Amino acid sequence: MEPPPEVAGAAVSPQGAGAPPKPSSRPVRQVPELPQKFEDFLEIFSGAFSPTRPHRGIAAEGDQVLLHSLAWAVWERLHVYERQVRQEEAGLRRALDELGAQAVETYRDLRVRARVIELAFKTEPTLSEAMAKLEAEIEFGINQLVKWRYGSDLDQEVFPPPPRIAER
Repeated sequence: MEPPPEVAGAAVSPQGAGAPPKPSSRPVRQVPELPQKFEDFLEIFSGAFSPTRPHRGIAAEGDQVLLHSLAWAVWERLHVYERQVRQEEAGLRRALDELGAQAVETYRDLRVRARVIELAFKTEPTLSEAMAKLEAEIEFGINQLVKWRYGSDLDQEVFPPPPRIAER
């Protein structure tokens, strides 16, 4: 599949392969901090992917569904670490409560306490699996969006619109 003309020309700078590409004429919007609510994030995310020409009908709905799906995967990926931090904090609080403030009297006591702290940082075993799954969903979502917007009719058949649209 060939990239669209506006993307194809952007891959190589007119100055040559080693020269940096010319800056885009599009204004760069600074986002100081990502929002706390997904709906606000979705608005910013969708703005970053707005097409040059507005879509209508099924094309607009397909675009919205694909962007929402991609934005959700990105949002979830951003918050995986927060989940890990919450788990570790909760585990450490439980460990410190369990250990109390008693003095360490023996080598064995020290080793047991150290092991309790070590175990506090064990997070759910599926955390890295969840991250890998989300990264795969992001890659798939990007590919799906590119094919949806710029793919051939064959791509539309092989890579149909999201289920919500296809059912209509």
